[in-house]
Amino acid sequence: MSNVHIFLIQISTRLFSITAAPSKPEKVKVTKTDKDTATLEWSKPSSDGGSRIRRYIIYKRIEMTDKWVKVTTVEQFLTQTNVDKLKYEKNYFFAVSAENDIGESDKGETTQPMKLEKPSGEYFSYFYNYHPLFHTFT
Repeated sequence: MSNVHIFLIQISTRLFSITAAPSKPEKVKVTKTDKDTATLEWSKPSSDGGSRIRRYIIYKRIEMTDKWVKVTTVEQFLTQTNVDKLKYEKNYFFAVSAENDIGESDKGETTQPMKLEKPSGEYFSYFYNYHPLFHTFT
């Protein structure tokens, strides 16, 4: 007599979706400056990572430093925003990252620093040189 083994095999098929953080936003650039404000624009990431982009996170960095400072967040359907409260005579770099349910992308960065020039004019010159917000008297 021989032993007969019967094996039951259950095959299960599942649809897997692989998700990841999005790719970085592209073509980040300053399109306009006005007083203490810079307008940034960017292109959407080439990949959303398989999960809908929830928001964009905007950063600034002063040239010659490594520290990125989070400035604001904007809704996923926007690809432009204003960054205000910038200081004159400082060189800034800007960056944008995209965020989905999985995480935050790498930063898409401006390639050149942006510098706000001090506005000219007699009134501004007086205000800038003598107002306590701009000048510390010793």
